[in-house]
Amino acid sequence: MKNKLFFIFILFILFLTLNVNADMGPKPSITIQIKNIDTTNYIVDLFTQKKDYINLNSPKCSGITDEENEYLYNLNYNGWVSATTRNSMLGGSCKGNKNYTNTFIGNMKVPTEFKIVLINKDTNETKISNKITRKYFKSTIVLNAKTMKAKETNLTKNMLQSILIEALICLFITIITELIIAKFFKILNNWKIILVANIISNLFLSTILNFFRNYITIREYFYITSPTTILLEIIIFIFELLIYLKFMKKVSKKKIIKYTLVANLISYLLSYINLTLNMIEKF
Repeated sequence: MKNKLFFIFILFILFLTLNVNADMGPKPSITIQIKNIDTTNYIVDLFTQKKDYINLNSPKCSGITDEENEYLYNLNYNGWVSATTRNSMLGGSCKGNKNYTNTFIGNMKVPTEFKIVLINKDTNETKISNKITRKYFKSTIVLNAKTMKAKETNLTKNMLQSILIEALICLFITIITELIIAKFFKILNNWKIILVANIISNLFLSTILNFFRNYITIREYFYITSPTTILLEIIIFIFELLIYLKFMKKVSKKKIIKYTLVANLISYLLSYINLTLNMIEKF
C-alpha cells in the first residue's frame, strides 16, 4: 500500500512539474530602457512585420486602456504593426513608469526583428525606432527617446541580484521536494545532510545555467544549455550520492542509491523553473 502511495505521489509530482516547467521555464524576453525622456506618461510597444502570431484571446498590452490598445492595433508603419495586441504568447506592460523600463516576455513568439513605438501622451506624439535584430535570449534594448535610436546590449540591470533570488527560489522548491521524497524513503531523520548537499549542488547548477542565459545568444542557449544541464545533473547525482553514502551510516546503500536517483530525477525536471524572473519582469 505504501509503495502504491509513493508511486502515485511521484506521478503527481511529475505531472505538476511538467505543467509548471512548460509555463514557467526560461523564456526569451525583451527589456526596453528608455533614455532622454522627460515624462512617465508614455506608451511603448514592439512592432514587427511577422504574421505568425498565436491569437487565442484577443491579446492586449497591460497597463493601458482598451482605446489605447485599439490605437496600437490600428497603427501601421509600412507593414510594421503592434506585436502585443496580436500575439497571445507575448506578455508585458506598455505603460510608462518611473524607471523608464518595460519588459516583454513570451515563449518562442518573442520577435527577433522588431521596431519600438513610443507614444508621448503629453504631446500626443508617436515615434518609431530603427529596426533591431535581437541576438540574446534575454535581451536589453536601450532606446534614445529624442533620436529614436535603439541598440541591443547583453547587460542586465541587477543581474546578480536576479540570479541570486531566482537560485534561492529554485533551491527552496528542490529542498521541499527532496525532503518529501526522503519521508517516503524513511530517511527524513537525515534532513541536515540532505539540506547541506542540496544547498551546494543546487546553487552550483542555478548559477551556471543563469550565466548561460544572460550571456549567450538565442541559438547558443538551446545548443548549450540542454546537454550542459544533463552533464551537470550527472555530476550532482554522483556528488550527492557520495555525500549520502559517507554520512548516512545507518541507511543501506541500496536505499541511498534509489533515493538519490528518484530525488535527482524530479529535481532535474524542476531545474528550469524561472519563477522570480517572470514575477519581476513580466509586468
